Amino acid sequence: MAGVRDLLSRFRPAGAPGPAGAAGVPVDRRAAVAAELAPVFAALAPVEAECERIRREARQAAADREAAAAEQARALVAQARNAAAAERAAAAAAVQEAAAAELAELAASAAAEAEEIRRHTARRLPALVAQVVGQVRADLAGLSQPADPAPLTGEAGG
Repeated sequence: MAGVRDLLSRFRPAGAPGPAGAAGVPVDRRAAVAAELAPVFAALAPVEAECERIRREARQAAADREAAAAEQARALVAQARNAAAAERAAAAAAVQEAAAAELAELAASAAAEAEEIRRHTARRLPALVAQVVGQVRADLAGLSQPADPAPLTGEAGG
């Protein structure tokens, strides 16, 4: 809506100061400007439409790229999960292999120690057996010979 000032400005004198001239209504400058720019804006309408089309296509391209990036991210996450599972399995296999190697090493060490004990026992066993046999013979010899002949014959001294 036009203001009071705009309404009154339409009735200002049209000419320069001086003697009175022909009577008339001055030119509406806003309407003249709008009429002057109307062809320019009409010429820009296709450009504006092209800009809007470009914006729409850019929005669509951005949405497509965003969807593709999200799908790619999902694929990467799935691949990483699969790789993590494979890495865990490989790590578990390595730990089991290391444990089996350690167990084999311990078994070999225990077998070597047992063999050393057998050799040591084999070296000492004949002497120990001879010592035990000698002790048993001595104990048996002591049992077969009476220590005091008197109690065996029934004679009492006295």
